[in-house]
Amino acid sequence: MSTEALVLVRAAAASNPARSPLEGACGTGPGIACRVVWDITHNSQAAALTNVFLAGPAQLAVRIFFVVLLAVVIRFAVHRLIRRITRRAAQDATGSERGRVLFRERRQQRAAALGSVLENAASLTIFGIAAITILGDLGINLAPVLASAGVLWAAPRSSDSRIGAISCCELPVQVLVVGFLRSPVPEC
Repeated sequence: MSTEALVLVRAAAASNPARSPLEGACGTGPGIACRVVWDITHNSQAAALTNVFLAGPAQLAVRIFFVVLLAVVIRFAVHRLIRRITRRAAQDATGSERGRVLFRERRQQRAAALGSVLENAASLTIFGIAAITILGDLGINLAPVLASAGVLWAAPRSSDSRIGAISCCELPVQVLVVGFLRSPVPEC
């Protein structure tokens, strides 16, 4: 093949990205690692292997690291906000000297306990969302996981008088009612 024909073939391949050998090996929007291997070797198998075994896992690791970093930063900010609110709640209220002396210690204990519960709930929520995000990035189907988590959350509480499952006699399914019921769950 002449040099002019080779130049024309390369120009046609460059003008039509769907027929580019680089995109054939690395897919659309190739990453840096795949491009480097392609530029050095011009071997589509080496570029495809790099894309599958290096670029894909490296990108996944970066995404997981970013999710964990974001969760830690959000947790830090939320804990700081909770500490600020509980510190303000623990401060003495304006009132008589006797009232301040009697209830100061108890108020501080309540604020500390409430702050601890809120911090733990915030950490559990934030890292739970991060874990589900990471599982989704790993390619795990989250629909069954979330459905079973909902069932596991509701099952032990079905006998509780505040949250329960009300079974309708006409319907073969159970309906979960989330709310404050004053009486135990009725039986059909």
